[in-house]
Amino acid sequence: MTGAGADVTGFDAIKAVAVAANAPVGNEDLLAIERDVLAAPAAALRKMHADRAPYVPAQYDAALAQIVDGLAQVERVLASGGDAASGGAGGEKLTLAEICLVATLHPLFAKALGPEARAKAPRTTALFERAAARGEALGVLGKPVLCAAVTLPNVGSSGGDKPAPKAEASAGAAKPRSSRSAPKNVEMGPPQGSPEEIAAADAAASAQGAAVAALKTAKKEGDASATDDVIKAEVAKLLAMKKEADRLRGVVEKPAGGKGKAGSKPAGGKPKEDKNKKGSKETGLGLNVSMEEDFGAWYSQVVVAGELIEYYDISGCYILRPWAYSIWERIKDFFDAEIKKQGVENCYFPLFVSAARLEAEKDHIEDFAPEVAWVTRSGQSELDVPIAVRPTSETVMYPVFANWIRSHRDLPMKINQWCNVVRWEFKHPTPFIRSREFLWQEGHTAFAGKSEADLEVRRILELYRRVYEELLAVPVVPGVKSEKEKFAGGLYTTTVEAFIPQTGRGIQGATSHCLGQNFAKMFQIEFENKTGGRSMPWQNSWGCTTRTIGVAIMVHGDDKGLVLPPRVAPQQVVVVTIPNTKLSPEDAQRLRGTSDGRSSQSRDAPGFSSLPSFRGSEESVFSTSSRTRLNLSRRAAARGRSRTTRVF
Repeated sequence: MTGAGADVTGFDAIKAVAVAANAPVGNEDLLAIERDVLAAPAAALRKMHADRAPYVPAQYDAALAQIVDGLAQVERVLASGGDAASGGAGGEKLTLAEICLVATLHPLFAKALGPEARAKAPRTTALFERAAARGEALGVLGKPVLCAAVTLPNVGSSGGDKPAPKAEASAGAAKPRSSRSAPKNVEMGPPQGSPEEIAAADAAASAQGAAVAALKTAKKEGDASATDDVIKAEVAKLLAMKKEADRLRGVVEKPAGGKGKAGSKPAGGKPKEDKNKKGSKETGLGLNVSMEEDFGAWYSQVVVAGELIEYYDISGCYILRPWAYSIWERIKDFFDAEIKKQGVENCYFPLFVSAARLEAEKDHIEDFAPEVAWVTRSGQSELDVPIAVRPTSETVMYPVFANWIRSHRDLPMKINQWCNVVRWEFKHPTPFIRSREFLWQEGHTAFAGKSEADLEVRRILELYRRVYEELLAVPVVPGVKSEKEKFAGGLYTTTVEAFIPQTGRGIQGATSHCLGQNFAKMFQIEFENKTGGRSMPWQNSWGCTTRTIGVAIMVHGDDKGLVLPPRVAPQQVVVVTIPNTKLSPEDAQRLRGTSDGRSSQSRDAPGFSSLPSFRGSEESVFSTSSRTRLNLSRRAAARGRSRTTRVF
């Protein structure tokens, strides 16, 4: 500023400009609270959530506590001043007090302040919703979002403003000062804890680190109670806490390689090596846990050792290696050919969804809201209006359906797309079973009458049953979901449910939904019927994901590793037994495997009916234990049907 106001800066400058422009200042107490209590901690949280500052749990919690205290102060001001305290939320102009509060709370209500925090500040929340909906605020800040669940920043993020490490003065100082600062011989495995557990462990380690630092400072200042033994004990606690935090994050220490330190050679000379153990370490093919001991750990090892996935540095996202993708291609080729026989055509719709379209169907978005990922920044610039990454494509496709469907001659409309979707799961992610990004197909169809829609729902469900039973050799139970578990916004949902014998639980395999006319009403899809009147179409949607691969692994794998059904296995292997002439007839029969009837049993199982036959030999594509497990899973699936699924 220049002239008489040249000595006025910062917040006072904003206030002075607002007064000069004849904008109402509003409530002075609210301005003071926003400036002195809320502004600094809100800026700290905003930077952590945007990865522009390192996420330190202790600092995050302290800033959040300041904000909660500030909101309590705002509540008291609003309660004492009544409508007058809320300024001009319902008037012609927004006040400066309202503008400052809305700008400060806008990103916090979207990510850091969930329903519980907002419930403690009802007047503040109501003021925010009224003021943020005004055109002046919308044009600058974008549409306000009230998060359904708190989203913590990425644990361990370093932020974009992390300073470069200082150079040491001497060459000898280049050595790391501690084992924690030295490069560790580790690899990343699946996370063993939830984001909340990881954050809590980091916070505990940070607090312990502060306690250790305080003890060392006290020792330097001559405090007799800060002895070396006390400090060593506290340091040991700190290292144990850091190790626990690493374990929850998925850090796995590799066996130390190379030669040990000088003088560390054990007495009695070099110990004998276990050749089998050494071979297992070199090849990485051995599993160190059985299905019975820890099914989750066994599954994590199998998908990596079987070269199906590689872990990525973003939790819940995985790299599909060629073997896994080739299995998906076989499923895709089979299903794509079958739906084309029914007149379905492939297409592709954009990955991004505008907030207006996503929120058009209230029941639909409420179910997906916690899982929606939002793009809020382009380069270093914040977007005026956030853009969602599709969790599903109903709200992407159906506004276009309103343009395509004009007459009964345009029906039925049947389209399908093979694509990826993003659902930011807060639960513990599992490869293929529950991930934040996955591949799938989603079909969307429209019919003139309900009977046609009902018929297609069952036809598609039958194709999903064939995918599991004929391709993957996994028995499934088709049925109808309960009202609470049906697709959000739909009329009813059908599903094929598989059974995992080791866990004793069912798992949803694929779904086929009848959406009724609900989405047609929301997106104003109408057509001219045969009598010249106006009608709304009946719609379906159906989808199947890469979860199919995970289910097959869980059902068929054993303690020796990965077992794949022959129709999706990337490599086809047939073992031909050739009896030696010196064998007795009984031994020759036993070698062929014909004495107990297992060969015919395997050929009659789902997924094995078209195996090639060899005269005088048996095609051994599954181990005996796997065949037995397959039969057990069939009986268990028939017994253990889901209580929330009505079986056809």
